[in-house]
Amino acid sequence: MLAALAGLTSALGCAAPTGDASDAKLSLQADTLEAELRAQPLRPLGPNELRVRLAFGLEADLDLFLTDPSHESVYFANKTSRTGGTLSQDIRCDAPAPRIEAVTLKRPLPGRYRVGVDFPQRCDQSGRRAVLVVAIERPPHQDDESLVFHRQVIDLEVFEPIVFEFDLP
Repeated sequence: MLAALAGLTSALGCAAPTGDASDAKLSLQADTLEAELRAQPLRPLGPNELRVRLAFGLEADLDLFLTDPSHESVYFANKTSRTGGTLSQDIRCDAPAPRIEAVTLKRPLPGRYRVGVDFPQRCDQSGRRAVLVVAIERPPHQDDESLVFHRQVIDLEVFEPIVFEFDLP
């Protein structure tokens, strides 16, 4: 299942065009954010848990939304869902690095999940775009990958209700 998700996220790639200096800077920033996600010490996942983490730089205030198969979203205004999802914290402009928001589900429902991201505010004057990296984590199961990354560029004042979707059996 996560192997198929890895193929999907690599096919989506980074939304930024390639070739100029700003794209190289965004790519380097995405590499740094992914390294921060890999290095962050985390509580081990339970046998059926799911964790979705969003990492972003100091220049942006981004908000993670995770919608489960019952169509309920966990985000800054609904930090705990009826199905057991919880948002760890809402990171704002005054938060230090690493800037990572996470939603953990103790017993995720089978079905389709949607990851969304909102970019309501700049924290500095460096431009109208920000890069984000999302990590999907599951306990290892046979041949599945336990950690999958997705990178994307998002524009100021844009809510991307579907950064990507994935299915759990």
